[in-house]
Amino acid sequence: MKRQPYIYVLACEDNTYYVGFTRWLHLRLQAHFLGHGAWFTKEHKPLSVLMYRKAIDEECEYNAWRKFADQFGYKRVGGYNPSLCEKFGFEWPYYNGTMK
Repeated sequence: MKRQPYIYVLACEDNTYYVGFTRWLHLRLQAHFLGHGAWFTKEHKPLSVLMYRKAIDEECEYNAWRKFADQFGYKRVGGYNPSLCEKFGFEWPYYNGTMK
């Protein structure tokens, strides 16, 4: 049986945000705060967990990411995996290989 997936949003340094998707919420959050998470949270230290909720699939991550990106700007929101764009047929408005 698969574990319940979650999406989560972290508030990070420099007024940036990180949106993630995981089936191991506690371990993934711990990794981010210990500096072993995604490259984005290594460069923009997480300050707090803004929210988390149960998700159906990775498309929920895209929707959450898009909501934050639309509100705060694409350059200030990390975490969405561009490879999922192809899976769901979405455009990736901000990706050049490094997201810098």
